[in-house]
Amino acid sequence: MVVFTRQIGLAAVAVVTAGIAQASEGPFGVSMGESPDVLGCKPIESPGFYRCATLPKPHPAFEFYVVKSTAETGICWVKGIGTDINTNPSGSSIRSKVDDLKEQVALSYGKPEHDDWLMSGSIWGNYEDWMMGLLKEERIYAYKWSHPSKNDLILVYLGATASNSSSAYPVVEFSFSNKDKCDELIKKKEAGSF
Repeated sequence: MVVFTRQIGLAAVAVVTAGIAQASEGPFGVSMGESPDVLGCKPIESPGFYRCATLPKPHPAFEFYVVKSTAETGICWVKGIGTDINTNPSGSSIRSKVDDLKEQVALSYGKPEHDDWLMSGSIWGNYEDWMMGLLKEERIYAYKWSHPSKNDLILVYLGATASNSSSAYPVVEFSFSNKDKCDELIKKKEAGSF
């Protein structure tokens, strides 16, 4: 009886350990094709989108998470929404935070491409107008990893998003290789309303 109980205990430890190992493979512990329900995510108004208060491997810079999923594909996209950071008109605090996060993401996915530009014709070109350009969506400050070689990912995007002219937050998005199929299925479902 003791041997049988011990074997059950060891089997339970093996199952828990396997679950932990699986959770640690993808970004925030999420794997491509996983069900949002298993992660405790709740559907939101937009078809295919779920809000998650936390994920298996949360990061302190992110306040909550959003995943995109269909019944056929499972999770195809994960987004971390960061906490607001108060910053000056030149955006130095948010740029610094995004740069810091870039270093962390680069440890897993290598060197990214950097986008730091202002749309042509924007009136927010002065240094002290940096945050207004970001708020008006005329400025991009981001990093992207195209075709990372792990976790079934096709794209990783990290950038800054303005809440107002004096605060902004980081966002990070992970697109899995099933994202195109997922997007197609969501569009077909939406089109079914007509």
